[in-house]
This record gives sequence, structure tokens and C-alpha cells, in this order.
Amino acid sequence: MKISTFFLTFIILLFSISCVTTPQYVLEEPKIRIESFPKIGEIHKKELGNSLVSEYYVEQAEFIVLNEIPSARAFNINLKESKFKFQGYDKMGRLYYNSPTSGVLLMPNNELMAINYTLSNRFAKYKLKEQVDFELVYEDIESDKNFVQEFLYNGKSGNTLKFSYREFNNDLIRPAFTQELQYDISESDTIGFKSLRIQILNATNTEVEYRLLNSF
Repeated sequence: MKISTFFLTFIILLFSISCVTTPQYVLEEPKIRIESFPKIGEIHKKELGNSLVSEYYVEQAEFIVLNEIPSARAFNINLKESKFKFQGYDKMGRLYYNSPTSGVLLMPNNELMAINYTLSNRFAKYKLKEQVDFELVYEDIESDKNFVQEFLYNGKSGNTLKFSYREFNNDLIRPAFTQELQYDISESDTIGFKSLRIQILNATNTEVEYRLLNSF
């Protein structure tokens, strides 16, 4: 009886260990770049309360676009979309999906399979009833990082111009990173904050004309 109990415990332990598997795929790191408005050297006019300079993160994403929605042969896996974002790859090819429950695998021979995420940390693959044509496209999308810097015009009092600097993270203002700034343009027509440099060409109580010399 003791031997049987020990044997049963060993089998349960072995089964439990076998269920803890590492992911059978690799996620791709997003390709992020920083964009700023305006471009260095450009001249613009902005009204009171508007942003003169902004800097934000953009992701260059790869998508596969199918010319029609295919069907899989097994388990009635039906795709409901025709455009999927590249997320990573496994040993069979490149993984495109918008949610783990629905997507496609692009194999090295340019054939497609439907994919469905499983509890064993891998993607199950299903052959399509018929292959469909597709194209790969690259688009700029809003980054999940979603960090923004802005420099706003707040008006004029004599030779003093007023501005605000603020930062956003996930669409929320970061109070500790919001500052009110004033500059005396009788001393210089160039103002700065951090590495930001702006040449003031003309300013009134309602608008400012400026040239961006350097961004944040």
C-alpha cells in the first residue's frame, strides 16, 4: 500500500512538472522611434493655449493583409479579420495576430496556416481549406509607451512671454513634470528649456510666430 501511494505521488508530481512548459514562441520587440512637431527649421504660428512643440513615440508595425478571409480545415477555426499585426515567431514561421485566439502563421514557403493559442504556451496550427493571396504592409501606429512632451504658449505681458511645459504618460498629465515658464524677449529672441530652443519671430496676446531651432 505504501509503495502504491509513493508511486501515485510520483506520477502526479511528474505530470505536474510536464504541464509547466516554457513558451514555444518568441515575441518581437516593437520598433519604436521618437517623432517631434514641428521639424527643425520650420516656421509656424500658434494661438494661445496651443502646443508649439510636441514629442511622442511611434511604433512602426508590420501587418499581413489577406485579400479574403480564409477558413481552416479543423475545429471550425474561422478567422473574422483579414489584417493581423506581426507579434513574433516560432520554429515554423512568423506569427500574426490581433488577439492570441485568432491569427495566421506565415511559413518560409509563403503558405499560411490558422493559429490558436493553447494552454501549453504554444500556438496550435491548422491548415487552410485554400491558400489566399496577401501582402505585407508597414504602418506607423500609436506606441504602447505613449509618452508625450509638450511646450505651450500662454500669452504675453510686456516683453515677457509665458509658456507651459508638460508631460503625458498614457494620456495622463504627470503633475511633477508640469512647469510654468517665463522669458524676457528683450534680452534675446531665443528661448529654451532642456535642449529645446525656439526663436520667437513675433508675439501678441493671442498668438506667437516662431522657428524651431532644436527639439527636446
